[in-house]
Amino acid sequence: MRDMHDGMGGHLVSALALVQSGQTEPTLVSEALQRALDDLRLMIDSLEPVDDDLPTVLGMLRSRLQPQLQCRQLQVNWQVQDVPAIPEFGPQKVLQVMRILQEAITNVIKHARALH
Repeated sequence: MRDMHDGMGGHLVSALALVQSGQTEPTLVSEALQRALDDLRLMIDSLEPVDDDLPTVLGMLRSRLQPQLQCRQLQVNWQVQDVPAIPEFGPQKVLQVMRILQEAITNVIKHARALH
């Protein structure tokens, strides 16, 4: 529940503040709401049983991020090697891994001006 408050809740509060400020730029509100939706989807994905399997988690994340990358005409070469099972790789750890990777890819898209 704390993850929902910290992640999605923070994005929704940001969107609300933008609207209430009266200086609303639609793209800023849209971006804040999109981040909230992305976080909600990550939380839902993290609840899926993954049987201590990191490649399964990475596959779920890839399916979430691939459409965003394609609409920006970016191609990512996803290479995942076999890794041993990770004991006690429960929903909280899955969510943390997915958030870290999503943030890294989002930063590349946003700040590196990545092309193709």
